[in-house]
Amino acid sequence: MSLFAFSALFSFGLGSAFGGLIAASPHLGWRWVQWVHVMFVQNIMSFQVSLLMLFLRFSGAFVLAVVLVLSETRSSIVLARIAKDFRKTTGDPRYRSSAEIDKPNMLSLIKTTCTRPLCTQIVLFFRISPSYITIDLLLTEPIVQSFSVSG
Repeated sequence: MSLFAFSALFSFGLGSAFGGLIAASPHLGWRWVQWVHVMFVQNIMSFQVSLLMLFLRFSGAFVLAVVLVLSETRSSIVLARIAKDFRKTTGDPRYRSSAEIDKPNMLSLIKTTCTRPLCTQIVLFFRISPSYITIDLLLTEPIVQSFSVSG
């Protein structure tokens, strides 16, 4: 991830600097900028293919490790588990999370699933800014917050 961020942030400055050094060299001309670029891109592409093949070999083990090692972080699911444990230990059925109380029925879930892509297409067609969705996710979802702060 750090290599991706480094290449995205510093590629413009480093490319210009190296291109200027190559073009200013008395032994190399301006045409060598293109040749060095071809050689560099060829090496990067072969490196990316080898990384992809390595990733495909270990993707099954990675998915298994994620399922076994990482814990759930979505607040509604965590609160539902805590409420379930409270009900189990106290024997009191009054302990319910808001996700369990306001649980939608199957028909409303199907309706939401079918209409959400349509709403997205309408937003894209009329070029309505979906910033309200972004702000809502940023304020309510911890994983979005962590990626926003770290990215």
